[in-house]
Amino acid sequence: MIDNKAKPHAVHIKEAMTSGKRIPGSPDRVIQNPLSPTPLTRAWPGKNAGDVEYENRQVVNRTCADRFGPGWYEANKEHCDEYPFASTLEGAASDDFDFSVKLIPECANCAAGSTQNIF
Repeated sequence: MIDNKAKPHAVHIKEAMTSGKRIPGSPDRVIQNPLSPTPLTRAWPGKNAGDVEYENRQVVNRTCADRFGPGWYEANKEHCDEYPFASTLEGAASDDFDFSVKLIPECANCAAGSTQNIF
């Protein structure tokens, strides 16, 4: 069950998966997003996880600065949420898929991250 604090994050994921872009990870992959019938794959240590996550976060940070302005965090006090997650092989640095970013409350992003770290 999703913590209510993480709801803005869940809304962002749904928006991303139903956007018509090549976004992987939909539970109803073919129905919701026929362009990307692909599950997410977590980058585990054997798959250079640290490098993958770092590269994904670099792309996300540049995109957020371009989209929301260089001082987006200071101006909004919100986190720039990304989907697919930075910890996946399908993240923002992937050439095979699109990605989405959205500003959400810091507490929502932290709650979602805590939940994801369980898996």
